[in-house]
Amino acid sequence: MLGWGLSQTIRAIFFDFDGTLVDSESLHYEAWSAAVASHGAGTDWDDYQARFVGKSDRWAGRAFLEEAGHAPKDAQIEEGCLIKHAYYRERSAERLRIRDEVRDWLLAAPRELSLAVVSSSPTVDVAPTLHGS
Repeated sequence: MLGWGLSQTIRAIFFDFDGTLVDSESLHYEAWSAAVASHGAGTDWDDYQARFVGKSDRWAGRAFLEEAGHAPKDAQIEEGCLIKHAYYRERSAERLRIRDEVRDWLLAAPRELSLAVVSSSPTVDVAPTLHGS
């Protein structure tokens, strides 16, 4: 773990939410699996990690549907994204927690150091975990 012998030039640290503060990828995978199963779409965990992690939801929705043999319209992709997000949000409060060692590190940070969370995920996906941890 990084010690607190900080240079005076460091004033802030930004933490990515998904994959850094919380291990949320398995829940994203599960949510996508649920969202596209009715279309005969999906993939296994290894392929998901290799190709879908870090991609936008719109990209992922299109890819899942196209690979299942569909020519998806924007409305179908949007519907898949909505289903995925609903599944994720229903389960995130019970499944996602900031790891104890990360929380301890954050709480030990000097008061003059600004800490922030950044994410490409929607605020409604991130905020409940931050408020509940």
